[in-house]
Amino acid sequence: MISSRLFSLLAAFLLEATAVAQGNASSFTAAAAPDTLLSSIPLAEVKVRPKATTELSSIGRKRSSPHGALVIPGYQYGVLFRLEPGSETGIVETITVRLKPNKPTEGRIRIRLVSVAPGASPAPGAHDLLPDAPVYSAAYLAALPTPLLTLNIARNEVRLPPEGAYVLVEGLTTSPVETCVPMTKDDPTPWQIITATDALNPATHRRTPAGKFPAVAFATSLTSVATVFKHCHHPAWIPRPSYKPGQPDNLDVSLTLRPD
Repeated sequence: MISSRLFSLLAAFLLEATAVAQGNASSFTAAAAPDTLLSSIPLAEVKVRPKATTELSSIGRKRSSPHGALVIPGYQYGVLFRLEPGSETGIVETITVRLKPNKPTEGRIRIRLVSVAPGASPAPGAHDLLPDAPVYSAAYLAALPTPLLTLNIARNEVRLPPEGAYVLVEGLTTSPVETCVPMTKDDPTPWQIITATDALNPATHRRTPAGKFPAVAFATSLTSVATVFKHCHHPAWIPRPSYKPGQPDNLDVSLTLRPD
């Protein structure tokens, strides 16, 4: 028979062993519970999708092969972009101008986004929608890997106005201190561009072959968009003539819009 003392010791041992086992089980369960919970609940996959953009182009269907036009000092080309009636406007993200590669060595071009002038006949206005119009040197344009000059202006948060806006491509002199000198009818060098620090002083006149200045691409297509231009010989905006009815000859330029 088991003595009472031995029985008491055995009972105490069993109680301690049970308590230790229960404590270990509790601590194990408490530690394991979070892992079990996380593994049993699948996390949803998060995908960030950019908003769709809209492209507006000056070139429509049945476009012709591109041909070039020089952007010499004093020349400006403008293309009006506006949305169809009822369409929602958006933020202008990029402006892309197609160049006609000719490895220019003279001149600069400036890209502007301007308002529409008030009046019955649309024309570029005087208000710049960009705080700083970028200027590109001939060396920069000649070094581009493709004939596309793209401006990313998304950070400016420029909203295309309901009446639209003009993209302007302007020809500038090689040196900022020079200006364009209008040619005369009896000029002996009509294919040379005259620039000067003082247009009224012939001693400062400098003549440069026109082909050394940058060129942009034009194409005809079926579109309602039209290109206007002006130069230092004629300060008023003139519609660029069309070769065929309904197929204007346009500067190849486009812009992308993203919704608000």
